[in-house]
This record gives sequence, structure tokens and C-alpha cells, in this order.
Amino acid sequence: MCYSVCIDMCMNARIMLATRTHVILPDDLLAELDQFVGPRRRSEFISDVVREKLMHLRQVRAFRETAGVLRDDHIPEWDTPEATSEWVRKSREQDNERLDQILARWSEA
Repeated sequence: MCYSVCIDMCMNARIMLATRTHVILPDDLLAELDQFVGPRRRSEFISDVVREKLMHLRQVRAFRETAGVLRDDHIPEWDTPEATSEWVRKSREQDNERLDQILARWSEA
């Protein structure tokens, strides 16, 4: 076992427990990987890719498990295309406001 320090997107350092493993890759794939990230960053890159793929698989599973649970009458914002567009616009606006608040906190620090 070895330890690695991970800096997440909020700049919080955390220590992650890591285990060495043996992975076999085709020569052409390894060569291309090294062209992009270099041999010293293979583990980090592979970890990121596996994490992304697992997130995707969890999302697919969740979509399959929850397919059909919502009916159209459950979400009034989806009544018309115009209402849906307005709902999306407001949601994006709220997301941007939250992001601005987070960035403002970081610029003050």
C-alpha cells in the first residue's frame, strides 16, 4: 500500500489510500498514453479514467433503475417547451450565481 495526496477541485488536500496493481496494456496504447501524459503520470491518468468510467456506469445503472418513475404531471416546468426553456434558463442562472459566490470567496482568500 502507498499513500498519495490528492488536491480536489475545491483545493482541499486529502490523503488517499492506494494499492499497487498490475495492469497489462497493448504496446500501442501505452505508447500513445506516454505521448500525452508521460510515463511518470500513467497511474494518475488511469485512475482518473477509471473513476470517470465508473461514474458513467453508476449513472447508467441509476437511469435504468429509475426509468419511468416521473410522470409528465409531476413536473409543471415541463408542461410546454417554453416553460421548459425558462426552467433551464433559471437553473443555469442559479448555477452561475453559485459559481460566482464560490469564486468570490476564493479571490478574497
